[in-house]
Amino acid sequence: MKKILVLVAVIAASFLAGCGDDSISDDDDSNGGTSSYQGATLNAYSDDVKTCTPYIGSAVFSSGSSVLSSWTGWSRTNSNGVLGKMFNTTLDDYQSIYTQLSIFDEHIELVNGFSESFDIEGEATAGDDTATVETEVNGVDVPFLKWFFQEVMSVPVDRIVTVRSGSLTVHMAFMIVGDREVIVEQYTSGTTDAGVFYAIRNGSSLGVWHASVTDSDKGIQFMWDGDMEDRTFRLSVCTDAGGNWEAMGGGGVESSSEMAFMARNNATTGSDREYYITLDINDFNNSTDVTITDAGLNPPNGTGALRYITDDSEDCLGFYPPGDFPQSVDDLRWDN
Repeated sequence: MKKILVLVAVIAASFLAGCGDDSISDDDDSNGGTSSYQGATLNAYSDDVKTCTPYIGSAVFSSGSSVLSSWTGWSRTNSNGVLGKMFNTTLDDYQSIYTQLSIFDEHIELVNGFSESFDIEGEATAGDDTATVETEVNGVDVPFLKWFFQEVMSVPVDRIVTVRSGSLTVHMAFMIVGDREVIVEQYTSGTTDAGVFYAIRNGSSLGVWHASVTDSDKGIQFMWDGDMEDRTFRLSVCTDAGGNWEAMGGGGVESSSEMAFMARNNATTGSDREYYITLDINDFNNSTDVTITDAGLNPPNGTGALRYITDDSEDCLGFYPPGDFPQSVDDLRWDN
């Protein structure tokens, strides 16, 4: 996962490099961000991710085998398949990136409901929801995701909005500078669900890092980045399915582009074997069977879309280690 650490550093640096040249307001304060967020709101992510990443809008899903040596273990119409698991938008499956991004968007909308108070330190109310707005901040520490760094990962922000809506509490820290945006979110819903998002937007380039627990014991962590203009993406996912389940890959969603994915799981020789596929967006949309390759016998060589799953390629995010997902709500505390 070293490449993921480099990715975070690069996108954070690209964001911060421009923080002084086109801020929302011409009047800067001591926080290092903008002095006024009047008229500003945070952007949603799901639809933008879909512009450069495959997704399954509708399908009749089966619940089949997750063994990776057969096409069933990859099929987009199998809720346990690699493609069906990661990219479904209708099953409300915690292992789909779109399920998690939908939650993120809902929380962004909730916080945007208090946008008129973004410049006002203190308490605010909207209907039955309440918010606490902090304007004198310079940065926050990211819960859980900092584990990769073996030390606290601090992110520059200039606002923290904490919203309480029924049993849901959302802490959302952010900074907006022109078309650049950084968000660190932690949420807790009741006593069973919690999650963390670290998202960066820089023009057409986006990045989202996420970890969550659902129903007390269903864990996931993923890193995604993409470019809406190039219509390319990279992804690495780790979940607790069957003990552990990891997938990675990337590519382009233009008809002339290809994608590659590699996966391993406990249903396939105890995660000792890794398998991969290449396909284009038409193959994906038509659920076309494609060749499955055993990476132990024929490792990817870094050419074409295979560069997204070749370990020494700069375009490959790499696998998460097995079990590298949160185990409990307590792992994801705002102060953790």
